Amino acid sequence: MFSKSGINILLIIIPLALAQAQDPQYSQYYANPLYLNPAFTGAISYARAQVNFRNQWPSAVGNFTSYQASYDRFFNDLNLGVGGIALVDRLAEGKLKSTSVGFLTSYSFNINKSTNIRNALQFTVVQRNTDFSKYTFGDQLSADVGKLNVNTLDELSSAVGTKTFGSVSFGSLLTQKKFWLGISIHHLNRPNQAFSSNVNSLPIKTSIHGGYKFVFEDNRGLVKKLENSVTTTFNFKNQGQFNQLDLGVYWHFEPIIFGLWYRGLPLLKSANGYFNQDALVIMMGYKKDGFTLGYSFDITISKLGLGTGGCHEISCGFEFGSVGDKRKSFKKHKIMFMPYPKL
Repeated sequence: MFSKSGINILLIIIPLALAQAQDPQYSQYYANPLYLNPAFTGAISYARAQVNFRNQWPSAVGNFTSYQASYDRFFNDLNLGVGGIALVDRLAEGKLKSTSVGFLTSYSFNINKSTNIRNALQFTVVQRNTDFSKYTFGDQLSADVGKLNVNTLDELSSAVGTKTFGSVSFGSLLTQKKFWLGISIHHLNRPNQAFSSNVNSLPIKTSIHGGYKFVFEDNRGLVKKLENSVTTTFNFKNQGQFNQLDLGVYWHFEPIIFGLWYRGLPLLKSANGYFNQDALVIMMGYKKDGFTLGYSFDITISKLGLGTGGCHEISCGFEFGSVGDKRKSFKKHKIMFMPYPKL
């Protein structure tokens, strides 16, 4: 097991490399649909707004906090979805800040009475800022783990870096009444993210995700029919040398939603040779009249352990439009909309 000081040393050294190698991730990936796949843009028959917050490893030196907001809507007459997404990701103590703003558009069409395909493009501008004076360099590490030298001779120690680049992404979704399968490919153009004159191309991030929704009869004896369903989901991601699989289940007993899933690939070792497992995630949410609120906690099961403080994540969303609008949209265009969980 790592000592607490050992964990902190690791989290001082590796954050910049990890932040440049991977995009931020969210445990509640279906509560962040536009970030998961641009093809979710306009995936409901009206408009919606979504905000997300994630605090990863709050007890560790190298914790990340992420803030995100998105909005999208579906245009009935064009079978077109349009949306926007903004993200701010910060490494503790201001070591690294990444800000991105993206525009998304999707087009939906039915290939038969029960199957729909939605394709989408995303264009994003990213700006990253870092203050190297807040980092720990190699010549500051002593042989006695946990003790650091105050001074450094590294030339970067007094530098401030800014990098702006554009990214192009693609997504596609195949949906039926209770089943969906999607793929998203981010950073198709592999933009250069290096702060220096060197080239450090951002790796392509690929995600394959899907699920199936089991709907049960409501037995609460109420006049208004309430949802009672169980949804199984998966999300496999690859970016550079990193692979990850999320397997989960949601139970929606309206208005309450419970979720439980596992993140890891224990049969496939990571690039450093360790068993690839990360966390168990527990989620609880509320959904009523188009409003959703969800909270999840990641229980770290990797070698870092609970000394990191796990991860806290909050999602909040609101769907605009009346039931009459939705029925009109279905009747006029017969477009199939997503059965995926809203949390």
